[in-house]
Amino acid sequence: MVQLVEVVQKIQSLRFVSEPQRDRCGSHYITTRLWKSDKDYMNTMVKDHEKDLAAFEKEAKEGSDPKVKSFADKTAKIVREHLQMAKETDAKLK
Repeated sequence: MVQLVEVVQKIQSLRFVSEPQRDRCGSHYITTRLWKSDKDYMNTMVKDHEKDLAAFEKEAKEGSDPKVKSFADKTAKIVREHLQMAKETDAKLK
């Protein structure tokens, strides 16, 4: 995961893209949503990973920048693995 963050930061610096604001704890995102249950949380994770995977696959296939396409292709493989894990976890919850 550290390598992925380093690659994103490198692409950001080359493309003049800023990263999200950090909260006081140093995490990248500030989460304000509270889930009703673990099942609700995992349902959200599955949906989010499906959406992210579609976006990465589209960029890998249709993108115009070779470096970004390569990054998207590599990242899609990771997101696909995470999606599978999220689905397996979600299926185990009641």
